[in-house]
Amino acid sequence: EYAVLVALADRLCPGGKPGFPKASELGVATSIDALFKHAPAEEKDGIKMALRLFESALTGALFGERAVPFTKLEAEAQDRVLRNWRD
Repeated sequence: EYAVLVALADRLCPGGKPGFPKASELGVATSIDALFKHAPAEEKDGIKMALRLFESALTGALFGERAVPFTKLEAEAQDRVLRNWRD
């Protein structure tokens, strides 16, 4: 779940420009994870389920977009998955 959170954060905040580090370089996923520790159990369960669904190759295959876990995709393919979920 944490690896999915890191991958999502890095795709949403990829850095690459001078002065703009990647989310993982800023510890964004670590900060979000620390906030989750204080959330009620049912909210934690919902977040964990969403992260597992996002990572799942089966979920991706059911929506016709991929047969590979999100964290195993190249950056461009991860961006495409994010656009598909958004749209």
